[in-house]
Amino acid sequence: MRAFVPLVREAFGEAVEAPRLDFDPAAGPRSLLPRPAAADAAALDDLRESLAWFWNTNADWAGRQVAVGASYGALVAALVEVFGLRRGEAVVLPLSEPDDRLEAWREALPEGVRIREWRPDRRGNLPVANLDALVDGNTRIVVQTKACPVTGALNETIPVAQKFAGTPVRVVAEASHFLSHGSLDIRNLRCDALIAAADGLFGAQGAALWLRDPPARRERGAVGPATVAAWGRSLAYVERLGSSEDAPVAPPSEKFGRREAMRRGMQAIRQEERILARRMLRILGRFRRVRILGESDEVRAAARVPTFTFVVRGREAEAVGDALRRSGVEVGTGSLGSAATLKALGVDPGAGAVRVAVAHYHTADDVRRFGDCLGAALG
Repeated sequence: MRAFVPLVREAFGEAVEAPRLDFDPAAGPRSLLPRPAAADAAALDDLRESLAWFWNTNADWAGRQVAVGASYGALVAALVEVFGLRRGEAVVLPLSEPDDRLEAWREALPEGVRIREWRPDRRGNLPVANLDALVDGNTRIVVQTKACPVTGALNETIPVAQKFAGTPVRVVAEASHFLSHGSLDIRNLRCDALIAAADGLFGAQGAALWLRDPPARRERGAVGPATVAAWGRSLAYVERLGSSEDAPVAPPSEKFGRREAMRRGMQAIRQEERILARRMLRILGRFRRVRILGESDEVRAAARVPTFTFVVRGREAEAVGDALRRSGVEVGTGSLGSAATLKALGVDPGAGAVRVAVAHYHTADDVRRFGDCLGAALG
């Protein structure tokens, strides 16, 4: 889409043209932050309404159903409180989430609440069939990762929601890593709650929560104007993308209000990133010593977001990362803050892995340069 580069430059400044390529694990250049924006007294209400449009839920109910928090942990605590967990009950947590988000859940759970671990398969997906052995009459919450921050694997929420329809089990969609990569539609997810940390969404801060019933009634963690403004600026950027003439056409069911532009903006991002993902998988596949964690078939690029984690046979992850950084390519290395996920995928967190993440504002030239630098790093 032609509008990406000028709109990125307008929203985030000239850092996008820096000579160093930043394939950051959080899905975008660390140097890209929204230009300063002020938040007045009404800005929090406006933000809740914007999030309702962004997630395709009823904007008229945003004041009751949408909450913004200063931190992810604050909203997890609020969610646990609303669901009223008690001793002896159980929560299913996915090992496809980063360690800090898993720890936020553990800290928020009351004493005596049991945790059952939902292990991802070799692609990073969470097999729905495995829930049969994890869920019993005492289970109250199942948390499902929408997009794995290590492998980029995508999970469908509808099968999980259908599995527990009419039961006391609440399904929580964890959308942190998917937030900047595609359109979310709460009307179709059928989950009971959706929670997301904001740090992957183009410089947004804090976290946000949608809760079907009972509603979220208040913000947690002293949400400051900087957090509100950063969220608002990031959502406005998505809306601007969707207002471009060459953005994809929204489905007829979503051609209403602000939803149309937001859907078109996120679809534009998704389409561009699928193209870049195919290129990345093609390049990574050229190196015989490289093992991609997760889906490696470029034909199935649509089954993942463009986050790529790999190990190199015979080479330490840190050594590969250092060589890439010396050539001007920033990557993530080590345990990636996801030791539990790496263990589940059969990778020693101590040895670590290398992670690169492509965003819609990267280009084919960026991907080619990455491939050249990786080839030089591997000798």
